[in-house]
Amino acid sequence: MAISDHDSNLQIWRDVTSNFISTFCGDMFSFALGLMLLHATGLSLSFGLSLMIMPIITLLGLVPVGNLVDHYPRKPIMVISLTGRIGALIIYALVLNSFHGTGKILPTVCFLIINYLSVNVSTTAYTAAVKELVNPGHIQRLKRSPSRGSHLRPSFQTLPLPHCSSFLASMRLSGFNLAHTSSRFYYCYQ
Repeated sequence: MAISDHDSNLQIWRDVTSNFISTFCGDMFSFALGLMLLHATGLSLSFGLSLMIMPIITLLGLVPVGNLVDHYPRKPIMVISLTGRIGALIIYALVLNSFHGTGKILPTVCFLIINYLSVNVSTTAYTAAVKELVNPGHIQRLKRSPSRGSHLRPSFQTLPLPHCSSFLASMRLSGFNLAHTSSRFYYCYQ
């Protein structure tokens, strides 16, 4: 089935919108999560926890995620991955208050592992599905669209976040993470 120019342009618009939300929300959530851990534990190492876990998960999941995406349909993989991410976020928000001090590191590490694994699977599946989303004349435009959202990143990194170190601000920002995941979910489900 051929993909029309209108459908291709619609997919590119969805991608640009999703990347904008991702840039705005994902980075803010990671920053607020690090500040929440720093405030709760008093350990400066906990602030960089996210930065340590992401490359480890990416390296360990490189071959298995690639094989998964190559052997199964990409759309269900993305839907399952993003649903798992939303579920992990909800569980994390519900159980975090039952931990205190340095004990908050354990649920945070578990959430970050699931989060980065989901991001890795979704990104790989999306990258592999580019040919299925738009017609051949629009592939380059679609491949360039992620950089459009990242050009706005410096503007949003300087926004002040009131009460960022408190747990409430972190949970408020989990709504941003949920918005980011939901936009990707909507995008892959169309």
